[in-house]
Amino acid sequence: MKHRLDQILVDGGLPIWLLVGCSVLVLGIGLERTLSYRGLISKVQQLFFDIKCCFSRNNKAEGRLICERSTESFSSIFLSAWETQTDPNLLIANIHRQRIRMNAAMKKRLWILGTIGAVAPFIGLFGTVIGVIDAMTVIANTQGQGGIDMLSGSIGEALWATAAGIAVAVEAVVVFNFLKERQHDFALEFRLIIDEFIQLFLAETDIISSNSIEKNNDA
Repeated sequence: MKHRLDQILVDGGLPIWLLVGCSVLVLGIGLERTLSYRGLISKVQQLFFDIKCCFSRNNKAEGRLICERSTESFSSIFLSAWETQTDPNLLIANIHRQRIRMNAAMKKRLWILGTIGAVAPFIGLFGTVIGVIDAMTVIANTQGQGGIDMLSGSIGEALWATAAGIAVAVEAVVVFNFLKERQHDFALEFRLIIDEFIQLFLAETDIISSNSIEKNNDA
């Protein structure tokens, strides 16, 4: 089996090596994105919980400090609320704009998996066609003396390219769907958290404003 695999890699030519490269690329992107997505939902939930605790104590300044100390990229989205707190409409628009940018960043390189899943079978088929043409050329050069054994052996080797193309396509589609689902789950949870955060932040801002007005009236 090992000898046959080595022979396929040697005789397969450019299509086989393209498929090998695609397979390695799929695994690399899958591993990198999986590590990137790992624990994101729990991290954003924990940060939001800490901010809510600050709000429950009517201490927005501490909530801002928690966001500034956080090393997570999404903390800047929460932090932007303090930068635009004087204008509720601007605050909401700014936060959702940054949320959309973050979702777009999480999708980077996923298009490569989709592309490989779509074109890999055709690369394999291309290799098979080349193999069959080469087999026919050999038969023609030997004036048909090669017989069915030579023809079947050459075509059998050529069909491995199609099998490799299908295998790489399946690999790419499985990894793509897995990562797409992970990204979708985070995007949905993050939007719900952001919506609740905006509601709490604006309510806390109104409470602080009301308290300030009452103090001024008492004075």
